[in-house]
Amino acid sequence: MRGDSTDDDDVEHPPAGDRRADGRLVVAVAGLVVLVVAVVGVLAARMDGDTGQVLAATRLEPLVDVPRAAAVVVDVGETDTLDVTFDGPGLPTVPTVDGYYEVWLTDEDIDDMVSLGPLRGDGIYRIPEGVDFHEFPVVDVSIEPDDGDATHSGSSVLRGTLAA
Repeated sequence: MRGDSTDDDDVEHPPAGDRRADGRLVVAVAGLVVLVVAVVGVLAARMDGDTGQVLAATRLEPLVDVPRAAAVVVDVGETDTLDVTFDGPGLPTVPTVDGYYEVWLTDEDIDDMVSLGPLRGDGIYRIPEGVDFHEFPVVDVSIEPDDGDATHSGSSVLRGTLAA
């Protein structure tokens, strides 16, 4: 029994496509807000008091089931740093016995890359002198086996492209 309430035929419903577009807009705006909050958080967390100037930023999208993160390139005077922050408690324990997470800058083709070192609690990495983040705009976090091989394992868990 439908009762005496308004008949569903009298209510206008937007086309299904409009609801999907609204949902995508909400997700995009939420992602932008999270990125801005992450950038502010990174700068507020810097312990040296010199927050520097943000040069570029990106969301690090999960390639597997791990928390999202953000990465920001900051000009702190003589060098640039890459500051990585996580939306939650950070990455889970590496799923291999003798492994660790490593942070990389790569070119857009993921052919040439520079290691910034193992993932650290403070999330701040000095970009080596002579490395231009414009030429290496992709931030990648990988799982590396502790096997002495300095090359990328091919097991990426997070990735994002820096934009000014």
